[in-house]
Amino acid sequence: DRVKWINNMQFKKNIWIWGQEPSPIINQGKSWSYFFLEVGFFEYRDQFQQDMEGNVTVLPYEERPDVKARMQS
Repeated sequence: DRVKWINNMQFKKNIWIWGQEPSPIINQGKSWSYFFLEVGFFEYRDQFQQDMEGNVTVLPYEERPDVKARMQS
């Protein structure tokens, strides 16, 4: 699954996913995408604004809500 971070703020951003190399600097109006190749729970934060953090949960294909909805219809 791909996650795309878009920087709509006036500050530069740099996404650091725990255990991975940090993203390139994301300037205002620019974006950066990361492809998660494994199922799991991943935490990330901005290296410049360390209080900006979150997580991404990658589910197995058959457990994704959009896939389940298609399979039930």
